[in-house]
Amino acid sequence: MSNSEKARNKSRSQTLFVIINLFLTVINVWAAVQTLAIRNETLRLQELTSDYPPTMVVNPDFGYLGAPSLLSRSGDTVQTWHYGYMRIDLDVIVPHYGNVSIRLMGFTVGDSELLDYEKLNETEVSYVDEGSTYVVIVEPGVNHVVTNLHLMASIYPEPDKIPTRDQPRSLILGELQFEVELFDLQSKATILRKESSSKVVVVISEL
Repeated sequence: MSNSEKARNKSRSQTLFVIINLFLTVINVWAAVQTLAIRNETLRLQELTSDYPPTMVVNPDFGYLGAPSLLSRSGDTVQTWHYGYMRIDLDVIVPHYGNVSIRLMGFTVGDSELLDYEKLNETEVSYVDEGSTYVVIVEPGVNHVVTNLHLMASIYPEPDKIPTRDQPRSLILGELQFEVELFDLQSKATILRKESSSKVVVVISEL
C-alpha cells in the first residue's frame, strides 16, 4: 500500500472517529436536557401541590372471590373458602412523601337462600395474610394508585341448595367496609382518613 493510500485511510478513520464522538456528544447533551426538563417539571408540580391541601379520592370496585377453592362437610354443615381480589383506585395529592394504608374494618353479610341462615354471623372476609394491612408509598405531587387487595372469604352455604359444578350461581355475599389512611412521612402524622365500602361477590357450587 502506498504512502498516499495510507494517509487517505488514516484521514478517513480520523473523520469517522470525530463523527462518532460528535454523535455521542449530541446524545449525551439531549439526555441531559431531558433529565433537566423532567426535574424542573417535578419541582414545578411539587410547588403547585404544596399550595393545596392533601387530597385523597377512593374509588373501589367490587371484590370477586370466585368459586370455592376448598369445601368441608361436617354433619349437616358445609363450609367453603373463596380467594380473589378487590381493586381500589386511589387519587392522592400530597406535598411530601407519605404512605397510604388500607385496613379492613368489617363485613356485613347479606341474606340469601343459598346461605345457612343459622351461620350467617360466622361469615368472614379478610386479607389472605390474616391481620395484615395493605400499604403503598406515594410521592409529592399527584399520584394515581391502583391497588388489588388479596382477600379470602369463609362462608357456610345451605347444604341442600348448593348448585352443581356445571350450574354455579353468583352471589353478592355482602358489603366489605375498609378504612384508607394517608400518613405524611415528613410530619410523621396521619393527615387524612376515609371510610369506604364495596360489594363482595362469590360463586356457589360444589367443588
